[in-house]
Amino acid sequence: MASIEKRRFKSGVRRRIVYWDNGRRVVTSWVDWNVREAEGEKRRIEAELRIKQDQQKVGPLGRRKIRQLTVSEFLEFFREERMNEVRVGDLSIETLKRLVYAFELFKGVVRDKNMNEITTEDIELYQQVRSKEISARGANKDLINLKTVLNWGKRNRVIEWNVWEDVELHKVSKKLPKFYLPDELDKIESFLPEGLRKFAFQVTKFTAVRRTELTRIRWKNFRGNFEYLILEKTKKDFERSVPINYRLQEILIRRKREIRPGGEDLIVPVGPDTITKWFRSAEKEAGVYMRGNAVHILRHSVGVYLASKGSALNEIAQILGHQTLEMAKHYSQITKVREMATIQGLYEKEKVVTFLSPNEESGDWEDSLN
Repeated sequence: MASIEKRRFKSGVRRRIVYWDNGRRVVTSWVDWNVREAEGEKRRIEAELRIKQDQQKVGPLGRRKIRQLTVSEFLEFFREERMNEVRVGDLSIETLKRLVYAFELFKGVVRDKNMNEITTEDIELYQQVRSKEISARGANKDLINLKTVLNWGKRNRVIEWNVWEDVELHKVSKKLPKFYLPDELDKIESFLPEGLRKFAFQVTKFTAVRRTELTRIRWKNFRGNFEYLILEKTKKDFERSVPINYRLQEILIRRKREIRPGGEDLIVPVGPDTITKWFRSAEKEAGVYMRGNAVHILRHSVGVYLASKGSALNEIAQILGHQTLEMAKHYSQITKVREMATIQGLYEKEKVVTFLSPNEESGDWEDSLN
């Protein structure tokens, strides 16, 4: 259905994908993919084409019996349907593995009954079992993942009633998010080769988009002369407007000029897992490795710097796409050490502003599953 073409440029070897869509020949722009990345993009495009050709598919038992799935049948249905999203880049394979793992644990707790027979007591039993086996924080993550799977089932008409919203998470103390210092960001960027990888890092650094959001951005999503970015499909399923920094505007304009007319519509035509590998590899080479999702730590960095500049909590929440102000409050807590440094330098000619090093913080922080 699709083929890979290769050409050598002065900057190195680049590849592109050629495929047919509804009788029309489509050619992507030349990208500095290696062989594995090009094959992955080819599979993503082929999966997207298959989804277009099979829009009526609803599950292994067909539309009429969709609400009669058992727990085991639903698990297979969920895995198969979400795998298509992985192939087109709308979901990372890491996230899918976490969701499937949580539901497999749930399947081991309840008997294999109809999905519409699941009760609040089943969810609470699952929570109790997990709390005995792991920490309260870990049990909360498993419950959040399970609720994500069940909410997907309700949206797809497999489950009729919402019986899990009343089950509350364990109350645990949240630790401050990790973030990169400015010089660490510069180091990471310096280890990314020129081209798509560095471009993806720069877009993330200036917009704080999630990796799945990054892979969905199209050139048409920018407004004016690259003054605003409109994210139509986000984690919370609501549209978000992100103002563009003037330096990123220049980068976007240059990048757009490099792409030939009719080329790739996506600004970063790769899957979310590929982006994570790029950033993680550069992070390790730069010697600033932190445990956790490299893309998400980059998001936290934006939140910390916005708070350090005195941005209002609602502004931070809007830019980063948080529905509540709770996460923005955590960013502002980190800047308290900055305020102390500022007052100590009162009336001095040069004020030295310090940041709390993220290496001094223990534990993990995760406010998103992507």
